[in-house]
Amino acid sequence: MTGIIALDADGVLLDYGAAYGRAWARHTGIEPMERDPQAYWPMERWGVPRLSGQELQALRTQFDERFWGAMPAMPGALQAC
Repeated sequence: MTGIIALDADGVLLDYGAAYGRAWARHTGIEPMERDPQAYWPMERWGVPRLSGQELQALRTQFDERFWGAMPAMPGALQAC
């Protein structure tokens, strides 16, 4: 018998919002200021503008192995696992 494990890591086990702030800083060269650490959407958490077109595509290049490999754990994630 094989088992299936499903994980909801984004915002549950891993802090996607914090990683987004780092990606934004790499993209713009400016550290974003955190407005609301409990916000669901990164744009609301960091108070950064919604991007589109080429600017959005350029930001998306930051979502690479480094982004996913260095995403910080949420508090209590290790104990939950």
